[in-house]
Amino acid sequence: MAIKIVRGGILTTVQDFGRTGYMKYGFSQCGAMDLRAMKTANILLSNNENAAVLEMTLSGIAAVFTQDCAVCISGAHIEAQINKKPIRTNKVYKISCGDVLICGRAKSGVRAYLAVSGGIDVPEFLGSRSTDMKSKTGGFHGRRLSTGDELKIMPHKIPENIEKRETAEFEFKKDILLRAVPGPQDDMFTKEDMKTFFSSEYKVSAEADRMGVRLNGPPLKGKNGMDIISDGIAPGSVQVPESGQPIILAADRQTTGGYAKAATVISSDMPLLAQALPGCSIRFCKISVKEAQAAAEAENKKYEMLKEYINKL
Repeated sequence: MAIKIVRGGILTTVQDFGRTGYMKYGFSQCGAMDLRAMKTANILLSNNENAAVLEMTLSGIAAVFTQDCAVCISGAHIEAQINKKPIRTNKVYKISCGDVLICGRAKSGVRAYLAVSGGIDVPEFLGSRSTDMKSKTGGFHGRRLSTGDELKIMPHKIPENIEKRETAEFEFKKDILLRAVPGPQDDMFTKEDMKTFFSSEYKVSAEADRMGVRLNGPPLKGKNGMDIISDGIAPGSVQVPESGQPIILAADRQTTGGYAKAATVISSDMPLLAQALPGCSIRFCKISVKEAQAAAEAENKKYEMLKEYINKL
């Protein structure tokens, strides 16, 4: 074993990109809520971008390492130390056998990601190492980590030039603008509804988790109710139940749903939602599919630039 968990934190699970191609069988996609943070940490370590990481929510783990490796934390600004020496996010650090990593509370943001050289070694389930807590499958025995758990690390080489492997930390704001494409059932809402949706301020409610983020704000009324014949749900779908209060569906979302979806938050902005605390302000900006594709391409270019920098070290 390479990582012995002394404290599991509030909610720490093993995650990767998630499992795709199995929603038709009723399995949620799961995966990291903040894919930007996960990818960044893995790229800095020269890992495969999809290498499994630990997603820590609001507070982190305390662990003893029994194997030499390198680590990188990304995402939320979490209080972290290696052998009582403070470390920061988006920077790689060397870990020696016997070293102690302590991750405290998140000072800014919600979810922090601990990547290790090689990636976390847990069995694949339907092509993914992500934890599905609803079905109790994947990850580490299908559950959150707790005291006494021991994790393996995939075969790896400790990367060179560790001291240069860093990039700017992410910034998190309490006022968040999410770009969204109208639809797929925007025709079930009145023009006034859609105007309200794209011009009003909503607040993240306390009912926000890996399945979805419920918002509080001006209700959407719909033309003739919100019920539809259940269809598939994409990440970022803004589902509107009979209450009229929007719900942005996330990594652990259900596979199908029977409520109308007014819009879909673009993939490039979902990391912002993953780091939004209850009480944060949410506003939506209407964009086209073409603009959403351009945003995704711009995001991918950032990853490619970071890879080029790391590969030149």
